[in-house]
Amino acid sequence: MKPSKKSWTAFLGGPWHGTVIFALLMLPALAAATGPGAASNIGTIGEQELLEPERAFLLSARFKDAKTAEFNYKITDGYYMYRARFKVVAEPKSSAILGKAVFTKGEMKQDATFGRVEIYRNSMRILIPISSMGKDLGPNGEKLLRLKVTSQGCADAGVCYPPLHQILTLKAGSGDIKYPDAPAGGDGALQSTPSAAEVISPPLSELLRRTK
Repeated sequence: MKPSKKSWTAFLGGPWHGTVIFALLMLPALAAATGPGAASNIGTIGEQELLEPERAFLLSARFKDAKTAEFNYKITDGYYMYRARFKVVAEPKSSAILGKAVFTKGEMKQDATFGRVEIYRNSMRILIPISSMGKDLGPNGEKLLRLKVTSQGCADAGVCYPPLHQILTLKAGSGDIKYPDAPAGGDGALQSTPSAAEVISPPLSELLRRTK
């Protein structure tokens, strides 16, 4: 049964200087209600339907060559992602050794609240040099590269999502395109579930400052 749509209210005023910022909290109950193959929107703001973050920012990865992992995002029209909020680490952290990430060039955005920030629209790519695959092995003894990717994006409607955490598993010697692993007992990408207090505190401007 398709769940009813919800109208989400926005957090206004104060230090935001009129900028509408609302962090979407993906409740487990909502995820259970939608299930695989259900509607891909999580609510509306005004007349605009809001996509789940893993669909608004579709992530895939592959080995570009034997020593380089390539991550690609397909960003839905009307949405954008923050350069300062990307992070890629080995999972577990000690299993592999990664080099410095190389990002495609984004566009600069002057925001009344956040200042001058770099964002991406439509698509973006990250290249990660792999110094060592580590000791992670698959069921048939194949070497695996298991990475945790953190990202954050917003909708032009004035909606900002909480940080999204996704796990991808790549197999050595394979150039096949992979999508985020499904969490245990669920479907789709692994994502954060912040508490109610974390939805608006700390503000995104503070999170962006911490990454500089």
